[in-house]
Amino acid sequence: MTQAEPIVQAVLASRKYRTTAAHVVQHLADAAVARYPDSDRAEAEVRRALHLAVSAPCPAPLNVTAWRKRYAACKDAGERSTVCRDLLQRHASTRERLPEMAQFYASIFSAVGPVHSVLDLGCGVNPAALPWMGLPSDVRYHALDARSDITSVIQAGFDAAGVHGLAEPADLLGALRCEPADVALMLKLLPALERLEPGSAIRLMRNVPAPALVVSFPTTSLGGAQRGMDQNYSQLMRVWLADEPWRTERLGFRTETAFIVWKQR
Repeated sequence: MTQAEPIVQAVLASRKYRTTAAHVVQHLADAAVARYPDSDRAEAEVRRALHLAVSAPCPAPLNVTAWRKRYAACKDAGERSTVCRDLLQRHASTRERLPEMAQFYASIFSAVGPVHSVLDLGCGVNPAALPWMGLPSDVRYHALDARSDITSVIQAGFDAAGVHGLAEPADLLGALRCEPADVALMLKLLPALERLEPGSAIRLMRNVPAPALVVSFPTTSLGGAQRGMDQNYSQLMRVWLADEPWRTERLGFRTETAFIVWKQR
């Protein structure tokens, strides 16, 4: 047994992190034991990283069975939209976006152009906003997140609505396994990845198989503080993309700043 294995087992046995994909915890544990010889310190580091990147925006695990029943009971698209909106309220990232959700998606997809396939990385419950995205009914939607409770609920929503969608757990710090898409959404994702592993943000942007990216950042903290986040993240984007021949467009919203990135010249 490696030094990391007991840490992985202990973390996955906890209620807070039991739905986190095992390969995500393994990745973080391997990095932690390489940095901290003391196992207790390494485990604490793994838990700290998971709290910041995975748990804080949606602390309580989703009750997958209950959400599946809610979706299955829907009689029409209107009732499914009500369930979707309730789900969007459960995650801080999408809850903040609700007041301008329709405007947000209309703006980004108008800028991107025709979209028939979407890759949603670190999706959280964002795919539940599909009824407000204005995308074609036959859109192909691939959603990846570190938490299996979230991806299971998103898959239930896809199935109930007859969406050509797949939601599955993934380790975005590792090798990306997905089909090419017209656009990749990275909504409020990259700061969390970069905290876990410096250099991972630009690596993911380079490797994702999509010609257009939508990268967004919060303009306030989870507690509502401003802290100059818009300026800081805009500067961070300039640093990340300094060596890339990519075209970008900035879109500003009340609680979020989005960058459309075209990787093709």
